[in-house]
Amino acid sequence: MNAYEDLRSKIVTSLSSRFRVAQGVSLPSGVSCDLVASRTAFSWKGLVINSQHILLRYIPTATQTDFNTLFDDGFVHGKRVNRVPLLRGLQFGYMVVPFIAVDSASPELIAFVSSRPRKHWCIFEFPVLHDLSTGKTHYFQDTAMWGAVFFSDLRALTRSSIAPTSIQEEVTYKSG
Repeated sequence: MNAYEDLRSKIVTSLSSRFRVAQGVSLPSGVSCDLVASRTAFSWKGLVINSQHILLRYIPTATQTDFNTLFDDGFVHGKRVNRVPLLRGLQFGYMVVPFIAVDSASPELIAFVSSRPRKHWCIFEFPVLHDLSTGKTHYFQDTAMWGAVFFSDLRALTRSSIAPTSIQEEVTYKSG
């Protein structure tokens, strides 16, 4: 089994008990996503309902545009599969995790996923990059002021479910 298939198999096993997991999902942009995991969860931190979506794709040499497209597709997909009768922003929001596995990550792509994600109205974007050549998973390690209480949830979800077997670098957390 190659490294990507092994990674995908471990993620499916990790997420299946808490998420609805589907494989080979066609996204609105016309591309096929290898894995989509979705759930609706209540957060005591903000007393809100979060529609959470993880989208996994293998792209040998990904770019920042690939992450942006996967995020946009994930948001549209999330609105379709988790209909919540609340207005976004009124105790309801989305968490979209575009997760891309690449053969070898470029320093520019690592810098992109490690930097503060784009701001959206009641949508959290949390890009995750897995470098198959090193086995390392890269993502935003700090806390941004915009939605600060939810970044720990996104990091915990990434550590426990998306990258539980990855070699992760030691991180010095900054207050923020």
